[in-house]
Amino acid sequence: HFERVCRAKQRQRDSRPREVNVLGEFEDGKVSEDDLLTFSVESNNEGSSKNDWHVQLKFGKTDLNFKLDTGADCNVISQSSFEQLSLTNTRIFKNKSKLKMFDGRKITPKGKVSLECEYKGKFTVLDFVLVEQDLPSILGLKSCLELGLVKRVYSLEVDPPKIETEFSDVFEGLGEIKDVQYQIKIDPVSIPVVHPPRRVTMALRKPLEEELRRMEKLGVIEKKNEPTAWVHSLVIARKANNKIRVCMDPSDLNKVVMREHFPMQTVEEVVSRMPNAKVFSVLDANHGFWQVKLANESSNLATFNTPFGRYSYKRLPFGIASAPEVFQSIMSNMFSDIEGVEVIVDDLVVWGEDVTKHDERLRLVLERCRDKKP
Repeated sequence: HFERVCRAKQRQRDSRPREVNVLGEFEDGKVSEDDLLTFSVESNNEGSSKNDWHVQLKFGKTDLNFKLDTGADCNVISQSSFEQLSLTNTRIFKNKSKLKMFDGRKITPKGKVSLECEYKGKFTVLDFVLVEQDLPSILGLKSCLELGLVKRVYSLEVDPPKIETEFSDVFEGLGEIKDVQYQIKIDPVSIPVVHPPRRVTMALRKPLEEELRRMEKLGVIEKKNEPTAWVHSLVIARKANNKIRVCMDPSDLNKVVMREHFPMQTVEEVVSRMPNAKVFSVLDANHGFWQVKLANESSNLATFNTPFGRYSYKRLPFGIASAPEVFQSIMSNMFSDIEGVEVIVDDLVVWGEDVTKHDERLRLVLERCRDKKP
């Protein structure tokens, strides 16, 4: 049913309201290659400094305090802070950039300076945009990474083999959703279209024949001998692993398909419903659409030509206009009663406020998947 299960921890987010001040460089209303964009996060609440990230960098004998801002494209230092360093021989380079504040105010930097700083015994030369205004000194993303102040963390795996062992049957094979059969609905006055077979190069004939056999063995397609009103063209795509993907071209059918118009989830909508999420699992349905059986009459609609004869899909094919909405509807209905589960087409996001709550929900999801097997 599922190709992978991975669990990730995300850093705790401050739930208090924050205001983001954006500084971006614009010239004559256009954005140039010299444009700079920095984000300085300020809180409206008292005592917000406790939640800001700061670091002290040493310039010669002088220490300066910088706010870490991973949303900033550049480093910023004010004239007053620069003068504290007493670096009389430091050259100030011209800078064409203009900083635009979030409230619309524009700031013309005095220039750009390159300064050698020390952090934990490591010396690094960093570029700073010099401004005359009394702004907080900011260390942008690039410098934060360079100094090792922040690290990119994409995911942390936490004992996924235990889950896969306990529910090994759920992670095997193509999978099929029990008691679900989809019928493709088309405009009753539509005119069927029959395409002749497309020529396939000799280099692709053997891989194509092997892939058709594999799909037939999986129960995704079947050989068709009797006449069908619709016959689509074959589409072959080369995958990154040098294997091929076999599809049909349903462009004519899609013109008359009556869609389900089920609301599709967006990442933004899903994230907004997970304010306290700390631990995640992402389950990717293995060839998700293929887990949905087609009604017999719909199978005839999904017939395509090959050099080896006609084949019809027995499972929901990729490319059908209604397929994403149909699958979203099926998956949403299947897991709607389990708290902490979000569906984005063929991806399931299982989340929890802690590991214990997450694991409880993940097991409920996998048990539901097991129950839905034929």
